Amino acid sequence: MTQEKTPLIRWIALAAAVLAIALTKLLPPPADLGEAGFQILGILAAAIILFLSWGTGWTSMAIVFAMLTLPGVSSAQVTQATFGNNTVVFLLFCFMLAACLTESGAARRIAIWFLTNRLARKSPWWTVAMYFASVYVLDFFLSASTCIMILMPILLSMFESVDLVRDERCRLSSMLLLCTVVVAQLANGANPISHAVTIQGFALYESYVGLEMNFFTFCAIATPISILTTLVVFLLVRFVWRPDVSPFKRIDYDELSTSCGPFTRREVVSILFYGLCVILWLLPGLSDYIWARGRGLPRPHQQLPAAAGRALRHELRQGRGQARPRLGRRGKGRQLADLHVHRLHHGPRLLPRQR
Repeated sequence: MTQEKTPLIRWIALAAAVLAIALTKLLPPPADLGEAGFQILGILAAAIILFLSWGTGWTSMAIVFAMLTLPGVSSAQVTQATFGNNTVVFLLFCFMLAACLTESGAARRIAIWFLTNRLARKSPWWTVAMYFASVYVLDFFLSASTCIMILMPILLSMFESVDLVRDERCRLSSMLLLCTVVVAQLANGANPISHAVTIQGFALYESYVGLEMNFFTFCAIATPISILTTLVVFLLVRFVWRPDVSPFKRIDYDELSTSCGPFTRREVVSILFYGLCVILWLLPGLSDYIWARGRGLPRPHQQLPAAAGRALRHELRQGRGQARPRLGRRGKGRQLADLHVHRLHHGPRLLPRQR
């Protein structure tokens, strides 16, 4: 798929916008105008040029970042005047960062690995347990809706591969579909990464108490509780609900594992980058328990690690025209499910043509 060449006039407009901002920073302001006001005029001129030439997409974020360079204006004031709250900015960048895992295919590969490892092949109940683990691990770093969209086609393909009768009284399918939502919500409360409700809880705690909640302290308390609660849900399903899991003895694990294809560089980069951002979020809180006050480390709730995910997502989208692996040729249900999720993530224009 060839990309359209950017017209030269756009690059000239971009250079003019950058020049307008640079000149107001280098030249002395007029006598009756302060330094910050003079620079705002330059940013305003740059915004008009960029909006008329490049549109209001990435240029809006560029103008926001340019406002962060104003003298005497803090980042909190800029975000409050543009987005309303620091939490909105942080959540926005977290969603962009999480999109790197889904668009690169790394999230789906992680789910497939949990469902096809040695433990999952031991028995049908081990398969169910590994499915619960895949839901928890994926939703630990992604939003619940994204996790469900990734796992639903895989789950439907498993149902089809074992010829599971999907009627209103199928206890196995009902259990798995219901527990997908339950376990996803439990993992949502384990950490604030890409989880809107948890991040809102952070903001409410800080506004009511006046103290800052850090990532590490929250995760150290909430993660063990959510893991134990997920284990209790599995035990209730295993010994109280007790659905018939014998159809899972017919799952073709080899076909499921080969559906992802070879490991790509885009997947490796997205996983490593996401892991690095998580470490940068956890280090300030962890440092309080290692040395006094963790000197030299930035405090949590910094938007910069997640903001860098915007650039990574842009790079991953450049190569998303590559062919995507299919779940298999047996039946059309799995292919239709994959196309549905692909449409939700990438839009209808990127879908392959139907013959």
